Amino acid sequence: MPSGASDNRLSAPPHSNDNDNALWHDLAHECALGAIYDSNERYPHPQCLPGTRARLLSTLRQRVGQDDRRIIWLRGASGCGKSAVAHTFAEQLRAEGLLAATFFFSRGHARRNNVSRFLITVAYQLGLHGADAREAIVRAIAEDPALLSTEKSRQEQLEKLVLAPLQRLAPHWKDKSMCLVLDDVDEAETTETGQIAPLVSLIAQLIRDPSVPIAHIILASRATPEVEAALTH
Repeated sequence: MPSGASDNRLSAPPHSNDNDNALWHDLAHECALGAIYDSNERYPHPQCLPGTRARLLSTLRQRVGQDDRRIIWLRGASGCGKSAVAHTFAEQLRAEGLLAATFFFSRGHARRNNVSRFLITVAYQLGLHGADAREAIVRAIAEDPALLSTEKSRQEQLEKLVLAPLQRLAPHWKDKSMCLVLDDVDEAETTETGQIAPLVSLIAQLIRDPSVPIAHIILASRATPEVEAALTH
């Protein structure tokens, strides 16, 4: 099951015409499916072994819905197990119906080592949560197919492919602490310089807008100066 497609999600009825389906397939083709936490590309998935990291995972869960800090930064040195924690926590959130979407960056994968496909990949996962969200996404692509281009304005992609469907989901998520989980954010820097600050600026809009039902963003990365500067800006 793709990330964000929780067992209690709204079921999406068949779409009204072949064009809607074609546009949805276009989105699926362009997004970075390998960046979704449970993708085959990431197999074998790094996970916390039973009984390990229990205190950290418990602390993370306690902070969801209770902590005023909407961006929760999970930081540490390379190889310390951040990805295992991020993956395991994403699994826990999905089991509780609290996982909106995920994106696991990776320096070694062309579609995952930069931000160009980040927003459309999040949009794809949001569309799996219900017909209303999917309709908003498909309608936006029908009006402007260039929204799927990696050269399109990130702000416009955010507004039309992410914020709009999230607002459609708001009535259904109003009593939930929905989360977005991002891993290895510091690896989003291979093809362009200075990508991390714009990325953090984009995701910060998800928690500043009161009409958007995202409670927390779990962000895992090395404690690099660039990430720290972006988060404290």
